[in-house]
Amino acid sequence: MEPSARRTNRLRDALVTIGWALGGEAGAKQCAAHATPVCASTLLSLLRRQGVTAAPTPRVLGVDDWSFRAHQAGTLLVDLEQHRPIDVLLGSDEKVFAAWLAQHPGVEVISRDRGASYLKGAAKGAPQAKQVLDRWHVLKNLGGSDPENVGATNRRTPSGWSAGEKDHPAD
Repeated sequence: MEPSARRTNRLRDALVTIGWALGGEAGAKQCAAHATPVCASTLLSLLRRQGVTAAPTPRVLGVDDWSFRAHQAGTLLVDLEQHRPIDVLLGSDEKVFAAWLAQHPGVEVISRDRGASYLKGAAKGAPQAKQVLDRWHVLKNLGGSDPENVGATNRRTPSGWSAGEKDHPAD
């Protein structure tokens, strides 16, 4: 504890945790409910002083469009092994994505949609990375072309035959 500190390290750490989890106003309300009154600006000030640690470059990166407003698109980057968002890029073109990949070497797999901008951006920024289509976009694209085969369940009866089969073999 610093000699001139107004709160203990333990309290500061608790306030920082609440600040990261809830933000300013909601964090201040939560602190007041726990008999530790603090204003929202104090929580945000603690967060600014602590700073943000840079996330390590993910091995498996998920890429998709992100809409800020009606006509403003960005790119959402997700670490698919940790299941965490990594970054939000302003813009969804190949140059923005390729620049991010060039600054963060080490991506081995890129999961993306079928869009040409992410295809070209990944090829320029991380040519060594393997590109794969994500499951959601594959199913969505298949669903539009052949609705009878996509989403059909293959339920089995206790005897092991499909519930929809008409001809059952003799026992």
